[in-house]
Amino acid sequence: MAAIKLAIAIDANNPVIGDIYIDPTTGSDRMCATLLEEVQQSIITRFFFFQGEWFLDPTAGVPWYQSILGVKNSDANVSAILQRVITTTPGVQSLLSFSLNRSGRTISPKFACQLADGTTLTSADFGPMVIGS
Repeated sequence: MAAIKLAIAIDANNPVIGDIYIDPTTGSDRMCATLLEEVQQSIITRFFFFQGEWFLDPTAGVPWYQSILGVKNSDANVSAILQRVITTTPGVQSLLSFSLNRSGRTISPKFACQLADGTTLTSADFGPMVIGS
């Protein structure tokens, strides 16, 4: 795992004093302990990144309000959107299973995916994953 330090001087790797410095000599630029943790964090971040939230690219993110929540859309279309979020996450090799539970105004996706290192990540690894009001 990469070492995290505080930059106390300006050099080629640290243009700002007091900025976080990640030591490249430790042999890894991965900030999480395992690929499983890295992908787990990426998926949850991507699920909660709403389309239109980022001012530089209003098309980036999950179209929760535009196509999913409060909009009449088929389960197949919603499933396709959420599956795309999972399968395009760096480190995910394939989607092994996916199901969607829509109850009232909430959505609870359940999935299993195989990662690039062969491990399996499931929605059960996240704790309750309910999106809606």
